Amino acid sequence: MNSITHLWGSDRAATSSARNNYIWMGPLGEGNHHADHHDHGQDYRNGFGWSGWLLDPSRYVILFLRACGLVRGLRRASMHKEVQIVARRALQNARSKIHDTNWRLWEGKLQLLQREWVDATRSFERYRAECKELRAIKRRAKSALPASEVSARLNALREEINTAKRQMRERKEAFFIALSEACSMPYARV
Repeated sequence: MNSITHLWGSDRAATSSARNNYIWMGPLGEGNHHADHHDHGQDYRNGFGWSGWLLDPSRYVILFLRACGLVRGLRRASMHKEVQIVARRALQNARSKIHDTNWRLWEGKLQLLQREWVDATRSFERYRAECKELRAIKRRAKSALPASEVSARLNALREEINTAKRQMRERKEAFFIALSEACSMPYARV
């Protein structure tokens, strides 16, 4: 499938567009959000996020095989890696639309907002992993901590997760608002 899709491919695949999804039914979704697959080659999915679910027949087959116990150890990109890829692509796309003078004005701010979004995502992932670990400890009841302390820490972690999730969304929104403003400046390339 990969060879067939690359035979007629172009640089546009790097933008990971979901346009003309129906065309990619033949090669089993290999062309749908295909750049995601190249940016993180160990990921079993062709696309990230819910848009990656839209038309990815190979994903459905792989998940079915996993449900049957025939496939194990599926790998996927971490959330912060996905954010890095999405932000990098958005910056590349914006760079092609913004005049050099305006780009120099916006580049530092956009990169700072990108880093803040990635950092907020890492915090969210860290809290979520810690929460998962504590739940496993609580289930096994092998904790050196009393059950009440584990429960209290879980409650505190849930609050931290909610805060981190809110910050992650705010950072993402700030990044895309700034990107939109930069692209709408006078002298933007059309």
